[in-house]
Amino acid sequence: MRGGPRAQVTAFFLVGLAVLLVLLLVFLLRNALLARNPVARIGEAHDVQAIREYVGGCIDLATEDAVTTAMRQGGELSPAQGDAARPGLDAEVRPTLAQGVVSPVGINVSFGLVATRDWPFRPPLPGSYPASVRGTQDPYPFPDIALTTLAARIAAYWSAPLADGPFGQYALPPLCDPLGPNSLNASVNRADARCPSYLFPLHDVKSLQEGLGAAIAAATKRCVVPARLEELLGSRVAVGAAAGNVTFTPTESIVDVTLPLTFSGEGTYEAHEFTRRYPLRILPLWNFAFNLLKNASKDAAFRLNDSADYERMRGYDRFGVSVQRVPAAQADGRTDLFLVLITDPTSRLGNDALFLQFLVQDRAPVLDAYPDMTLPPGQRVLTVDATDPDGDPLEATLALSPQGQGAMREIPSVSGQPPLTITIPAGQADGPYTANLSVTDPAGRSDWQAFTLTLLSPPPGS
Repeated sequence: MRGGPRAQVTAFFLVGLAVLLVLLLVFLLRNALLARNPVARIGEAHDVQAIREYVGGCIDLATEDAVTTAMRQGGELSPAQGDAARPGLDAEVRPTLAQGVVSPVGINVSFGLVATRDWPFRPPLPGSYPASVRGTQDPYPFPDIALTTLAARIAAYWSAPLADGPFGQYALPPLCDPLGPNSLNASVNRADARCPSYLFPLHDVKSLQEGLGAAIAAATKRCVVPARLEELLGSRVAVGAAAGNVTFTPTESIVDVTLPLTFSGEGTYEAHEFTRRYPLRILPLWNFAFNLLKNASKDAAFRLNDSADYERMRGYDRFGVSVQRVPAAQADGRTDLFLVLITDPTSRLGNDALFLQFLVQDRAPVLDAYPDMTLPPGQRVLTVDATDPDGDPLEATLALSPQGQGAMREIPSVSGQPPLTITIPAGQADGPYTANLSVTDPAGRSDWQAFTLTLLSPPPGS
C-alpha cells in the first residue's frame, strides 16, 4: 500500500488534532455564551451548590439563635407578659455573668410551675390567729391527711393527664401545631414523629413549632444579602417573601425554608426551597420536661434535683437536670423561684448541648394528719412530722387557745428538717385546747391544721 504505515499514523494524528480543535472551539464558544448569560451559568450544579451553601449558612445561624432564645425563655419566643388567661409563670430573671456580675438584661422565663391559691381544700385560718403565723397563704392547699396515705391520694390526680396537682399549675407552650408538619396528615408519615395531643396549642398560645418556623424564616431573609449573591454569581437577584417549617422527630429537627430567589439576566432562574437537618432531639426533650413538671405538681415526694426520681420517669433518656434557687437580686427581690435546666448532651446546638430552662415556684410543705389527741400526764412534747417537696427546712409553730375562753398563746417555734419537736412550757395549765399547728418554708408557704389537744398533769404525789 502506497505510503506505508508511517502515512497511516500521520493521517490518524491529523484527524485527532482536528477533533481536539473542534472540541476546544466548542468549549470557548460555550464559555462566551455563559459569560453573556449568567442565568444559564447559575443553572450549573456548582453554582446551585454555592447558592445552597450561602443560604444554608444563614439558616444555620437563624436556627441556632431562634432555638437558643426559645429554650432560655421556657419555650416561648414572644412572651405575652401579664396574660392571666393562660397557664404559665411570667418572671424576669437576670443571669449571673463572669466574675459574679448580674446582667442588667433579664430573660423572660414564661412557663414552668406556678403555685396556685385556688385549691379549695382548707378554709382560711381564724381571724384570731396571730398574723405572724397566719401570713398570706389562705386558703391552705392540703387537707388533714396522713403522709403515709398522701401517695395514694396523689395517684388519683393522674387519671387526668392535664389536671394540675396540689403543688401548682404547670405548663409549657404546646410543642406542635396541629396543622403543621407533625400533624396526623403531615407529609412526614411516621407515627413516632407526631406530637402527643396534649402538647397541641392551648389557651391561644403559639406552638414552639410555629414560632420557630416564623422566626427562622424571618432571620434567614435578613441574613441573605442580595448584593453578595450578585457578586458571587454575576447576576441580578430578587428576594421574595420567606416562610419556614420545623419538623420534630425523635432523633432530629428538620428545618424547611422557602425563600424565593429570582436571578435575572437573559432569562430567569429560581431557587426557593432549602432544607437543613439538625441533631436536635427537641421532641423527646419536650416530653421529658412536661412529665417532670407534671410530677413536681402532683407528688410531694418528688425531688427535682434528685436523679433517682427523674431517671425512673417516663421519657428519661440521659438528660441532665439541675435545679438552682434564683437569688433575690436576680429576680426583683423574689425568693420563691427555682430555675430548672434540662440538657441533652447528645443534641448539639452550635458548639453547645441542647437545653431547656423554666421556672418552678416554691412548693408548699405538707403537714401530717393530727387528730384530736391527749398527751400523757406530764408530757409536754409534740412531734411535728411534715415534708417539703423542695427539701426546704421548715419552721413549726404551735398556738393554743383554751376552748370556750381565753386568748390564744403562741408556743416558741422550732426550725429545721422534720420531724421537729415542740416543747410546751411546764407552766401551761391542764385542759383541752384548740391547737393550731403550722409548718412554713423559707418562701413563706405553709400548711396548717386545727385539732383539740388535751394536756394532763401527773396525779398529786406521783
